[in-house]
Amino acid sequence: MSLSADDHYEGGRMFLDRIIIEATPPAEDERINDIGQWQIAWGLQSQSPNAAPNPVETFDPLPDEKGHGFSLQLPQYASPPSMKARLRIELRRWNRVPGKLNESRNRRSRP
Repeated sequence: MSLSADDHYEGGRMFLDRIIIEATPPAEDERINDIGQWQIAWGLQSQSPNAAPNPVETFDPLPDEKGHGFSLQLPQYASPPSMKARLRIELRRWNRVPGKLNESRNRRSRP
């Protein structure tokens, strides 16, 4: 890998790690669709193998108010090539409410 005159690294990997994210729903079924009530934690495979020890403390409501988001500040490595980066993750509900799933199946099966 070599640095060119315009500070560009040919073929360099800027980030080589795995991000582990764990999402734990709230215990009460009626709150499962409230994304803001979920517990989210993350970790880097190189620092905490197969674990997510860093809880996400703050969720931001999305502009359309149909979910929440959060950002992770990724580490900047000491040797070039490197970069500063933030990963933005958005959480949105895509499944139906658990109790209503059976209702919709029953409606489809009726003649």
